[in-house]
Amino acid sequence: MPRIIRYLTVLYGETKIIDNRFSKFLKFYLSQASLAAVSMLLVLILVDSMADAALAAGLGATVAIIFIHPSSPTAQYRSLIGGHFIGIALGALFSGLIFSSPISVYFTSIPWLSDICLGLSAGLMILIMAVTNTEHPPAVGILLGVALQPWQWTTFVALLMAVLILSAIRWIFRHSLRDLI
Repeated sequence: MPRIIRYLTVLYGETKIIDNRFSKFLKFYLSQASLAAVSMLLVLILVDSMADAALAAGLGATVAIIFIHPSSPTAQYRSLIGGHFIGIALGALFSGLIFSSPISVYFTSIPWLSDICLGLSAGLMILIMAVTNTEHPPAVGILLGVALQPWQWTTFVALLMAVLILSAIRWIFRHSLRDLI
């Protein structure tokens, strides 16, 4: 046996690829994966273009958190709704700065300036989520997806609907969801 595998086995015990609980909780694994697929389908119907890939990725990560680890602090309603709200709000603010403000001409002429702005927006969002106890990491993807394109009310409505749908699905199935990890 190679030295690294022996070392990892000593550190972490026997290496397993499939969770021991899989066969015991097969019903939960299959039902929650099915709910996740339906939820993501509903989200993708609202966020329907590849231009919105960051938005779809952020919402997809939210779906994963809700259906893999529903008791996680990041899957709670305060974090789920609050984190996305902060991401949408900051995304709108930075979108306006980059695309519609009097200094927006500088963002088109100096490409790395928007990268600095987006990096600062992510840091600011992390700070606000930590201070308000609304930590939801996928919402940073929402922030970037909103900030990377000119602001549109349709994007806001679609994101709001997606977050409300995911929250409603989580609430409806709250008694049957189990942590899969």
